[in-house]
Amino acid sequence: MIIFQTLKISNFKSIESAELSYTSGVWKVEGINNDTSFKSNGSGKTTILEAIQQCLFNKTTASPPIEDTTRKSVGKKVHKRTGYKLELTFTDGKDNYRIVNDREAMRIQIFVNEADMMVKSIPSALKQISTIIGMDFTTFVTLTFINHDTITDLLDNFSSSSLMKVILNFSQISDFEKSAKQEQKVINNSLSNTAARLQTLHDSLSLLDQYREIDMKPLHAKKAAITKVIFDIKDSLLPEVLTKEDKVKEVLAERTSAKSKFTKLQRKYKDSKCECCGQLLNLSEVAREKLLIDVAGLEDQIGNLTLSVQGLELLASQHRETYNTSLSEAEQERLNINNTITIAQTKNQMYNDNKSHADDLRRQTIELEITQENLSFRATVIQTALLVLKSGDIQKDLLSMFVAVLNIHLSHFIEFVSLDYINIKAIATKASVSFTLYDSRFNHNVSIHTLSGGEKTRLRLIVLLSMLQTIKEITSTASNIVIFDESLDTLDDSATSDLANLFDYLVHHDNKFIALVSHGEQLKEIEFTGIITAEKTNGVTKIKKETHVST
Repeated sequence: MIIFQTLKISNFKSIESAELSYTSGVWKVEGINNDTSFKSNGSGKTTILEAIQQCLFNKTTASPPIEDTTRKSVGKKVHKRTGYKLELTFTDGKDNYRIVNDREAMRIQIFVNEADMMVKSIPSALKQISTIIGMDFTTFVTLTFINHDTITDLLDNFSSSSLMKVILNFSQISDFEKSAKQEQKVINNSLSNTAARLQTLHDSLSLLDQYREIDMKPLHAKKAAITKVIFDIKDSLLPEVLTKEDKVKEVLAERTSAKSKFTKLQRKYKDSKCECCGQLLNLSEVAREKLLIDVAGLEDQIGNLTLSVQGLELLASQHRETYNTSLSEAEQERLNINNTITIAQTKNQMYNDNKSHADDLRRQTIELEITQENLSFRATVIQTALLVLKSGDIQKDLLSMFVAVLNIHLSHFIEFVSLDYINIKAIATKASVSFTLYDSRFNHNVSIHTLSGGEKTRLRLIVLLSMLQTIKEITSTASNIVIFDESLDTLDDSATSDLANLFDYLVHHDNKFIALVSHGEQLKEIEFTGIITAEKTNGVTKIKKETHVST
């Protein structure tokens, strides 16, 4: 597909100097002629469109020869006749081209990626240009400049229409087959690369999808509950442990006191005892008995206190062990939940870090899947074309293939207009194409002539756009430019919204530059990307391009 980019015009017909960029969108071309009472006619708006024909093919669809259409004298002001110079840039997706048609120097230069091809003659240059763009003058004009006859011939006289002749006049079948095989190889490689890239993206997404955002609220709630358990253990068990340990201390103090008394009594007993006979001295019988009783009593008390201490120490030890075990388990549980929270926070950070990257990968995946789908569709079309070429009856089979692809686009484009009750289908005959129209409201086929003007308009446009898409796909013959040269002036106002839908699809799907030259008011509801104005004053046309203008 040829993508035209810019056109520079110098001294071409009434245009002294102008530069036009073929920016995608729907552009309104209007004229203002200040030299006549016909404010629109003769302003030079068609000249803007013819300049690209002149640059590429050294001729235009205009009837007068170029020598007689240089800027004329108007009133007393006379313009010197000079040769024109046109410069056009475009790309075929691989290389960048620049064509310079210099009438004054009588030469046409072709630059490929800014390298001069050094073409020796104008005929050689014109032949080379036709080879580069894949179209001769007739085909280029037919596919690019849609006039009133092109529109009205569709459906009514489809098989004899100018667009139909483009289909039936494939003279380079072998070249087509060769280019189709080459394109098939390129598409298969692209499909393979796309599949590999998609697999890489899916693998990356699988790794990234392992990260999930963790809800931290339950974890923090569990940590708070464990912390409360620790406080409860300290509040309930610790006082009891301390009480038992304090009781042990009290009994120990009591036993120590008893032992001290016992020691004193033992000393008193020892001091009162005769070293020779062992009899107590200086004590009455009562005192001696009491001393013996006190000593024995203290021995029993000390024994009892020792047993009490042992029991209390065992009980205190058990309480302390229970307390320490409960506290240790609770604190270990709190340590575990702290570790869990730390791990969760780390995973959440990784999730947040990778979320934007994952979203970007998903967008890339969707774009690649769309590309893969388009490539697969294109591969199917080419495969069908190659099978048809091998079948023998090339013209018949090529026409059948054309009809098959045409019907795909017909079913697609009809969804853009308000004709859901009409089913249109192309049928291949011996050397032509006919259409059947089925009206679901009446459950039978209908004739085009029975439809209203608005319905005819919609169907003709659907057929036109479907054919342009079909020609593009089965021949790779297409450009980004579609110019409706006063061909829509007789259309019904009711078709405006459908026109807008169809043009919007072409702009967004194929990046089309759509120029509408019109004298009528039926296009006033269309939101144009901008307006290209040709205003003539004293025989000189000035071109003005305004973007983002709604009318």
